Amino acid sequence: GAHQQAISLAGPSELDTKQSEALQACARGYGLIEPESESRRREEVLGRLYAILQQWIRKTTERIMGPDFATDAHVELFTFGSYRLGVHTPGSDLDTLCIGPRHVSRDRDFFGRGKGHD
Repeated sequence: GAHQQAISLAGPSELDTKQSEALQACARGYGLIEPESESRRREEVLGRLYAILQQWIRKTTERIMGPDFATDAHVELFTFGSYRLGVHTPGSDLDTLCIGPRHVSRDRDFFGRGKGHD
């Protein structure tokens, strides 16, 4: 394929820097930038959610397949939406997607509505 050159390798100009600082100050003034404490809280919530899901998936796997399989069972937790894009505002939701093993059923094991559930 054709080798493409960068448009510019120059860093930001003094004007660029001043305009970026002005834009950030304006966004802060309108309350559009999340405070550091809220960012930390979001990370804590994601960590706790991940831990809860891991515990749930291991218990569910043990119940369905036995203790030998429970040790290796795990979930993946992904963020998406405005948070993932880095454009969320204070108080906005935190969109997450949990991917688990195929032997776990959302209806049966999470919501408890499937056939054969105690």
